[in-house]
Amino acid sequence: LALNGKRMAKATPRSNACFAGEDADTVTLFFMRKDATALRNRLKGGLAPNETIDGVSLPLFCFFADWPEGIKILGEAGYDLNTICDLDGTKIPTIHAAISMIGVGVIDKDSGIRCMRALIDAGADLESIAEIDVGMGAPAKYTPVMMTLCMIASGMANPDVCADLCQVLLDKGANPNTRFMIGGFSFSALEYATSKDLANFMSPSTALRLQMMLKKAGAKE
Repeated sequence: LALNGKRMAKATPRSNACFAGEDADTVTLFFMRKDATALRNRLKGGLAPNETIDGVSLPLFCFFADWPEGIKILGEAGYDLNTICDLDGTKIPTIHAAISMIGVGVIDKDSGIRCMRALIDAGADLESIAEIDVGMGAPAKYTPVMMTLCMIASGMANPDVCADLCQVLLDKGANPNTRFMIGGFSFSALEYATSKDLANFMSPSTALRLQMMLKKAGAKE
């Protein structure tokens, strides 16, 4: 994206892609216009269900534009809301990519949460799995809920923002008993939320809030 001031490479042309041949700067500006009619007209001209521009899915452009309606339009047109994004070689579903970018502040929290609700309502899979190579043999596997917790543990994300995201996911029906798998280990969201490793990165009040919200949603010890 053009957010860092750098020009992105050309998108790979596709015979049925509505943004084929356009670069990410151009597509970013298109979505920033928030023109529902223009988007619908583009989609009529041919939509690849999982089209990406430089690895960025079309719904993710809506996150940067703070345009929940654009996500709804894409979903209604048949776009796959679970499209895999390729962010600097890390391939993860759109919902995970959005969580990571909201967590570290690349996407504003309030607009990110608005778009997150729209993404889920439009059909994003709350139990989709992101597999990330962390150098422990088998890749680490995260659901969106676990992604919010692991973002805290990365030390790069805002713990309170991640807690807000976790709450949105749980309110929308995400499984509170989801498990995080890394190497030969597996542990639940509640186990991770109460671990000393995670507590080192957040305040006691945020830690308590995470634990309480998971328990309220039905998480088991």
